[in-house]
Amino acid sequence: MDKFEQIWHLDFNEIKPGGWLWWFWLFFINNPKNPLKPKQFMILWSVKKDKLIYCNKLPISFDKKMKIDGNSKKFKGTVAAWYFDGEKMHENYLLENCEMEIDSEKKYLKARGKTNSCFKFENDKFEVLIEKDGEKLKFNAMEISEVCLDPEKKSSEFFGGLMSIHANIMEYLKLDVDLNGEKLAGTAYFQKILVNAPPPEWYWGFFHHKNGSFVTYFNTYLGRAILKDNLMDTKLKTPTAPITSDFIIYDAEKREKYTFKKLKITPKIKEDDNYIHEIIAENRDYLVEATAETYAKTVWHFRKQLSFLPIQTNFMYNEYPAKINVILKNKNNGSTKTFSDGVGNVENAWGLII
Repeated sequence: MDKFEQIWHLDFNEIKPGGWLWWFWLFFINNPKNPLKPKQFMILWSVKKDKLIYCNKLPISFDKKMKIDGNSKKFKGTVAAWYFDGEKMHENYLLENCEMEIDSEKKYLKARGKTNSCFKFENDKFEVLIEKDGEKLKFNAMEISEVCLDPEKKSSEFFGGLMSIHANIMEYLKLDVDLNGEKLAGTAYFQKILVNAPPPEWYWGFFHHKNGSFVTYFNTYLGRAILKDNLMDTKLKTPTAPITSDFIIYDAEKREKYTFKKLKITPKIKEDDNYIHEIIAENRDYLVEATAETYAKTVWHFRKQLSFLPIQTNFMYNEYPAKINVILKNKNNGSTKTFSDGVGNVENAWGLII
């Protein structure tokens, strides 16, 4: 079986009404002027099974028509991207509905619209290509065998299978970049996600370290944040009703992964509308104390009419380039290890969309 088979798999019957499927790349690009604030580029291709929804004022509707020709499937979807150039965030770098094609044998996904974009796997590497307004961006992401041999597969089901989340993730890849002729390097992260559930509130963070280590956390929850930008502007708080909680450290020097299910995140907003996540994670043998600090921001604002009522619900998917400092403490012998050069991205998601 091809280890990347699930990346190219697409079946509209697996997406339930209201469900969401996306392919997501996040690139951390070296910034010699400020190594702890790398350039970042995010792009995703998506299908949302809704009659009508708006993203940053772009109307998006699901078209169930799909043309199948052998291993090729043609369909309509939406592509979105943002770009942080090391100093300034370029929101809505891409945001459009377009024709897409995915081929499970040739291993590519292509989007054709006002802008052309695609990602494919050939010559033992992933290539992400974007052409926009005469600019050509090319990202070559390659596996690091010690970290990523196969896309990690995660699945969770809730309420007897009525709701589910399925993910394929590649956590750390080596990156070569050509930004309209400028040659750079860095690292990359990939996920393919199918969410067959109303999106909950969440805190998420992902960070790469120079030696190949990575740190990630994900906390989905229900709480007062569902009202934020809807009935009231409530402040983000530490979740009191978590759905899932995960904190992971991969230590590249030891080639060892530490996992934690006991997780507490305290969000604190700064004067510039950026955030700090103060994090405590714990398992039987280890305690983690971490601080993730954001320094730029972009937002995807989703709006949807609530059933037949003249009321629109709002869901805010906020992404922030960030840095992190992590202290891993061994509770048995008192030893500590610090992961202090992490560069990455943080998400806060709040609101309601059903």
